[in-house]
Amino acid sequence: VGFTLNYNVADLSNPTNIVVGAGGAGAILTTNTMQPGKVGIILDKLPSQPFPAGTRQIVAIEFDVSPTAAPTTPITFTSDVVKNEIVNGTATGLTATFDGAPIVLLPPTAAMVPIAGRVVSSTGKPVKDTIVYLTDDQGFIRSTVTTAAGTYRFDEIEAGRTYVLSVRNKSFRFAQPTRVINLTDAVEDADFVTME
Repeated sequence: VGFTLNYNVADLSNPTNIVVGAGGAGAILTTNTMQPGKVGIILDKLPSQPFPAGTRQIVAIEFDVSPTAAPTTPITFTSDVVKNEIVNGTATGLTATFDGAPIVLLPPTAAMVPIAGRVVSSTGKPVKDTIVYLTDDQGFIRSTVTTAAGTYRFDEIEAGRTYVLSVRNKSFRFAQPTRVINLTDAVEDADFVTME
């Protein structure tokens, strides 16, 4: 999948944290942000692993919003950085339509807070190198790895939303490998305990 996303520089700037979306698992992402007002996107997958049918969030992009931005701003598509195109596993073009839409720009409504905790054994010893995943209510996933002290931390998490924390370690199983957090304030004790 390739396309050029166009945005209004009077409303949006600094496209950053461009990541594969929840519906694009397994894709390799290449981006081009060299031209103001344009983001070139290419997503590649193995021919044996096509995108599943249906509506998919394949890319997520964060922008800075101007304090003088209009309540809505247009997002459109052109082929001037990356050609708007979808191909199959043999690089044959598929019929596709790239439709723009107005995006509603909402003012900040929630504080940004951390979620942190520890991963420990049932005897209280720290467990390092455990992958901790944080999934928000829109399917965006962040991950981190525990330190030698068994600690992990996610900063700048938006309060007022629901998140799912989950853990994975090659050597340990967990009594409760998943936790749901309705985040209203900083959380510093989202701990996980292994099963012995």
